[in-house]
Amino acid sequence: TTLFATLLNQLLDRRLKENTVNQGWPSPGQKFILDEYCARYGIRTCFYQLCLLEELIERSWKGFVIDPSLFHFCYTFLDAHVRGFKPDSGHTGSILTEELT
Repeated sequence: TTLFATLLNQLLDRRLKENTVNQGWPSPGQKFILDEYCARYGIRTCFYQLCLLEELIERSWKGFVIDPSLFHFCYTFLDAHVRGFKPDSGHTGSILTEELT
């Protein structure tokens, strides 16, 4: 999981240094790379969203302009996961005790 955090960190650094106004949104190619990495190495979507939210908050404290709707999407996904609803599958699932801590 530390490799995933490093990958996400590097992708955000590269994206925020581009000349275009992206406000933290990944490019389609970057999103594809992250999705493929998660699928190949079993990174759960909730962990991906949690890492992304952490990185975005860190970047915003450093003075980067981040789109508020990106914060909102990450937070609502995580909130729904904690409540037992899986937004990515549309089904209600069980939550393990370890996931709540």
